[in-house]
Amino acid sequence: MNEEVVDPDVRAHVYSLVTALGGFNGENADQYVLGDDALACLRDIKRWLKLYDEKYNRMDVARCLGEANLVNGDLLPILSVWGSSGQDSKYMFRIALACCIGIASTPNLAIGDS
Repeated sequence: MNEEVVDPDVRAHVYSLVTALGGFNGENADQYVLGDDALACLRDIKRWLKLYDEKYNRMDVARCLGEANLVNGDLLPILSVWGSSGQDSKYMFRIALACCIGIASTPNLAIGDS
């Protein structure tokens, strides 16, 4: 099996987590809107980075997160508007920051390179 091929089930799960985080849509397209389960998604992303990628030493999750542009498309907007959110902000901020660090420590994937 080619080391560069990401398991389709892993890719689908990771992309669903990124999609569920939130995004720019609705009436105010300039404002990032958190998904209903954003905190749970951040926890799951952090868990997948640690448990799957470290366990199998493959960086499949990090690769998918880079392809999905998680850092620039989701985490940076989340971190930049977190102060205005009243829901568990300190805890969610730490998880989002931990995800940024996990992605940034993966060579060539931090900025969404494929």
